Amino acid sequence: MERDDTISLQDYLVVLRRQRWLILTVVVLVVVAALAASFAQTPVYEAEAEVAVEPVRRSQDFGLEQLLQPQRDLVQTERLVVTSRPVAERVVEELGLPDTSTALEDLRVEAVGDTRVVRIVAADTDPAAAVERANAFADAYLDYRRDEALDNLLAARASLDQRANELREEIAALEEEAGELDEVQRDALLAQLAQLVGQGAEVGGGGAAIIGGGSVLTPAELPEGPVSPRPLRTGALALVLGVLLGVGLAFLRDHIDDVIRDEPDFRRATGGRPILGRIPNWNDPEGGDRLATMIEPTSFASEAYRELSAGVRFLLVAHEEKVACEAAGDQRPLGRSIMLASATAGDGKTSTAANLAVAAARVGLRTVLVDADLRRATVGRRFGLGKTTGLSDVLLSGGRIKDHVVAVGVDNLRVLPAGTIPPNPTELLASPAMRALEHELLGRADLVIYDTPAVLAVPDALELGRHVDLAILVARAGTTGRRQLTAAIERLEQVGTEVAGSVLNGIDSKSDGYYYSYYYRDVPEQPAETKRGPLLRRGDKTPPPPARPAVRPSNGDAAPTASAPRLDDVETSPFEEQDPSLDEPLFPSRRD
Repeated sequence: MERDDTISLQDYLVVLRRQRWLILTVVVLVVVAALAASFAQTPVYEAEAEVAVEPVRRSQDFGLEQLLQPQRDLVQTERLVVTSRPVAERVVEELGLPDTSTALEDLRVEAVGDTRVVRIVAADTDPAAAVERANAFADAYLDYRRDEALDNLLAARASLDQRANELREEIAALEEEAGELDEVQRDALLAQLAQLVGQGAEVGGGGAAIIGGGSVLTPAELPEGPVSPRPLRTGALALVLGVLLGVGLAFLRDHIDDVIRDEPDFRRATGGRPILGRIPNWNDPEGGDRLATMIEPTSFASEAYRELSAGVRFLLVAHEEKVACEAAGDQRPLGRSIMLASATAGDGKTSTAANLAVAAARVGLRTVLVDADLRRATVGRRFGLGKTTGLSDVLLSGGRIKDHVVAVGVDNLRVLPAGTIPPNPTELLASPAMRALEHELLGRADLVIYDTPAVLAVPDALELGRHVDLAILVARAGTTGRRQLTAAIERLEQVGTEVAGSVLNGIDSKSDGYYYSYYYRDVPEQPAETKRGPLLRRGDKTPPPPARPAVRPSNGDAAPTASAPRLDDVETSPFEEQDPSLDEPLFPSRRD
């Protein structure tokens, strides 16, 4: 069967629900840590001063167009001028700070949109110090720009005066040498001198000729409160970060964690195979290993095993549609066999097999439960049996099956215990004697259920699985690993065993993913004849007609159905060829 690895939105939601405590823990830790760090911080205050930036120019050059034009390049340049070393040195000198790095610490300059305004923001733990530093930078910047413009103006005036003096000296020198200058040459030199004198007059000689450079629009004021820490904003950001981190860790943990947690996990691990049973946790009230279907037949667990029984019966009927009914010439109807397997020990396989056998027997199926775990036999203990002979003794001695099967107080159910623990269990299960025993059981029962050792532990289940109709894989939520389950399926399929369904044990009956209607909680178990009859026998084309129900004796035992073989219809098994006196079936009638 092709494995379905498609993950839906519901699968993601299941992961989040399964890992909700991890997510909640991460969120709480992140938020608490962020708030603790926030409250531990020293409050920081910000003060801001706004300065309008204007070009520095002479008073006669002032125009309305220059006033209204934003001049973006000028604003971006002046942002850098505010934080330049010359401006910072003026602030250091004014405020008495240690150095320029201290003056520039936690200072930023922002352009206000598309305007010619820059915002000088100073941050400090002392709000008054922040105000003082912001205003100091605003004033130092404006003073620096004016002083720089004045220095440039004075330098230009000095350069013009020097050039004019040089022309005068040149004219005087030429007059002394030649006596009289050429009129054209003299007029040219005088024109240059006049031009330089005019330029000097335009430049001016003092700061009164300089205007512009900017002004303080809004001086810094004491802030109303600190800008940091802000617990509410910090908590909100920490909440978002905690959720993202928690969800990420949840999916990482779910990916790394190999244990099956719920039904979607189980379904993906089994390659999408049908889940025939969802068995909730159930504990024997007396602390033993008794069966829920016998101790509390109306419990949720018993309902789950009845659901499993119905699923197995319909699965076997569907299986019959894919295989040949009987070999040519063999007219004797046979029952069907299934094997309960698990990847590892402790998955609830034996408990599932025993409860399934009880549930199947109570709907009229003549059922034989075989304990094929010849290493750690526990089926007998589930039914309160002591030390008995069983499967291994039949295989080793070749005796009659009837001498080793045990009635356990449930109509239509017989148990074949494991018997004496042999030294070679795998060889016994692979022997021709085991094949003959399997064939004989199919001739005497409607359903044969085999309980086997863990697939990954020993090869016993692989030897037995090749000869049963179907195998059902059992796992326990919170215990079985996905890779273990996948490996068990691969091993079974490699030897030709059809793993047709699965059972998930250990489901929390209080969880959202598992439910049974409360309506059935206290309803007594239905009589056998009101339940669905046994599954079709091999060779049957249609189910038994409703007009011919199974005969119910007066003592309450369900009578064998019409599909069950009578003793005189069953051929002598290989184990009975030496004993022709055997004439009692495994399920004797109680009509007399």
